[in-house]
Amino acid sequence: MSLVRNIYRALLFLAALWALVVVGVSLLDAPIFFYPMQTTTDGPAPHRFEVLRLSLFVLFAYFSFLHLFAKDKKLSAGHVLITMMTSLTFIGCAVILSRNRFFEDLGHIAVFGLATIAIYVASRPRVRKYFNQR
Repeated sequence: MSLVRNIYRALLFLAALWALVVVGVSLLDAPIFFYPMQTTTDGPAPHRFEVLRLSLFVLFAYFSFLHLFAKDKKLSAGHVLITMMTSLTFIGCAVILSRNRFFEDLGHIAVFGLATIAIYVASRPRVRKYFNQR
């Protein structure tokens, strides 16, 4: 491998590790932000933005490690969508439990979880073949 490729792989590995550290530290109630967060009374609650931010960090780390260590793995659109919804569900559960807002946001998490299950079932090859019959 060339030097440039090795540098790229090392930087991608370090960025993925850094994303996981940001998620871990944020779940322990000491979030790392790039910009000052302004809390306002209108709009979504700040912890919902944090769920989205942490889910994106987890997705970045997951797909970075997948790119580095499993290059030959083929991904379908269903796999990517299921991974995104699973990330939202688990990170959402962790954040709302740590912020003591479980009962206020349980409906959102339930919808993400049910959508993940529905997409998983619908993306199975046997089900896709059933809908493609003519």
